[in-house]
Amino acid sequence: MLTIQILGIGCRETKELKANLAAALEYLSLDCAIEEITGVDEILVFGVSSTPALLINGRVRCQGVAPSVDELIRALKRYARVAEYA
Repeated sequence: MLTIQILGIGCRETKELKANLAAALEYLSLDCAIEEITGVDEILVFGVSSTPALLINGRVRCQGVAPSVDELIRALKRYARVAEYA
């Protein structure tokens, strides 16, 4: 199962990332665990230089931008394929 973490303090870009991610997950019908991390001290632990940031299975996939729904679908498809064979 995919583990997704969203790092952000609730700014417009973080809200956009959450909405785009929700649309991408619905489109792909993926089952995953989603964790939203909003505390500044907690975010700093991940070593990202800007928010929002998206981590998939513990790896930083983007930071400082909110990827489009299509970009998220392409990224998530790669992880879904890997999970099928695990």
